[in-house]
This record gives sequence, structure tokens and C-alpha cells, in this order.
Amino acid sequence: MKISAIIPSAGKGIRFSNKIKKQYVLIKNKPLIIHTIERVLACKKIDELYLIVPPEDEDEVNKKILAPFDLKRKVKVFPGGKTRQESVYFGLLAIKSSDFVLIHDGVRPLVTPELVSLALEKAMLTGGSTPIISLKETLIELDNKINFPNRERFRLVQTPQAFAYDLLLMAHKRAREDGINATDDASLVVNFGGKISLFPGSYINIKVTTYEDLLIVNQLIDLENKYENRYRF
Repeated sequence: MKISAIIPSAGKGIRFSNKIKKQYVLIKNKPLIIHTIERVLACKKIDELYLIVPPEDEDEVNKKILAPFDLKRKVKVFPGGKTRQESVYFGLLAIKSSDFVLIHDGVRPLVTPELVSLALEKAMLTGGSTPIISLKETLIELDNKINFPNRERFRLVQTPQAFAYDLLLMAHKRAREDGINATDDASLVVNFGGKISLFPGSYINIKVTTYEDLLIVNQLIDLENKYENRYRF
């Protein structure tokens, strides 16, 4: 059985400075994206990893990001598209053939090998899987009037998500034909009749989108190193 991983990291948003994209921000003297890659590859079920980057960054990522950490031979770099969805689609086309594929956000650097493995195990049961976590805060809906939905009816969706390769490729092709753009892959699969398994995610599995997120990740890595429990929380 062949299992591939795709890490979409083609975002152009600049959050922390006017000179560097967030996926390249240093955390403990290591680019954020390297933390993510190393943790995904720590799951021995992964046979190959495709990193999807902004087209203009392809050469620099190979030479200045991957090479210093001896990852050039382990990671295949491909240019992304205009949206996350398009970048994942390009990654699927680059793979050409696989049994299962794991999709994980490039800016979730605290994923664990255990979470990656669980995503794959659950996907093998139904064809797809995604981690979810409960909401801790009260929700408010701003429409014509203010509404407070019952938060117990909602969950937050994370990555890593895993799918049968052919199923996810079909969902992406149909989405392109129908002009559908989604922010994650599980919703595409469900939209076209696929089934997914839900499993508990982790509050530690933070998606870095703000400077505050970066501070939290730094502190969590300090705690991880302090207790010598690498890649486990």
C-alpha cells in the first residue's frame, strides 16, 4: 500500500513582518514549515511527501529551506495555485498514483505522528477522515439580528485529513467543474457524496495565523523539549 502526504504551503499572506511569509518564520532557529514536515515524516506510514509552495519560491525552498535540514531527497516541491484548493489539486496531480493521501496544513507545526497515523487509520474505514475539536467559547451569529447558536451543535475542523486517493481526486475534479471552492478537503468529499470518519483532534495542533499563535507555539515547543517528550503532548 502506498501512502502519500501533501502539505499545502503556498499562501502568500504576510502576517508577522513585511519581509517573510509565515511558513518561513523561524521557530527555534528552524523555519515553521520544517517543523511541520519533520513531524509528518515522523509517522512511518508516510511513503512520500509533496510540499506545495508559491511558484516564485520553488527554487529557494529547495536550496535554502529543505537542503540545510537534509530534506531535499525526502520532499518533492511543486508550485501551488491561486487558492488552497487549487494547490492541493496540483499536488494530487503531481502524485499521479497512490492508495491513500494525507493533507496537512503547512502552518500547523505541532501535529504529532500519532495524529497522522490516526487520520490514516480512520480513512481506511470509510474513505476519508478529519480531526475535530469542540468549541470552548460562546458563538454569536451576526445576521439581520444577533443570535447565539448552541455551540454543542458545532465542531472545529483541523488537519491532518486523509482520504482514498481516487476519492479525493474525483472530488477535486468535480469541484473544479462545478466552480466550487472550499477551505478544506473533507467538505469537498462530503459535498460529492463521500463518507468521512470524524475523530478527536488536539487543541495543541494550532494553525499559525497570527503573531499570538506564533508565541504560543514557541512556548509549547519549550515545554515539549523540557519534558523530553518530543512530538507528543
